[in-house]
Amino acid sequence: MNMDSHQLAPIEDDKVFESMIRDILKVRLTNRDGVQLNGTRGQRQYSIDVFGRDSINMDWVGAQCKVSGIGKNYL
Repeated sequence: MNMDSHQLAPIEDDKVFESMIRDILKVRLTNRDGVQLNGTRGQRQYSIDVFGRDSINMDWVGAQCKVSGIGKNYL
């Protein structure tokens, strides 16, 4: 499938976005049980929202999730 021809609707809910990234990492890392969200809002997360371990080479992978709005200014 050519992803150039597809566009996702903007996601405004940060929890929905984090869950989507978690699900993508589960598939990408072939590690269905080892990918998880890192803490909750208000807890110190050290800029990592989702993390897991690749099941083949055992490398750690982390992702930071940011929701930004179309036409909004963010610093």
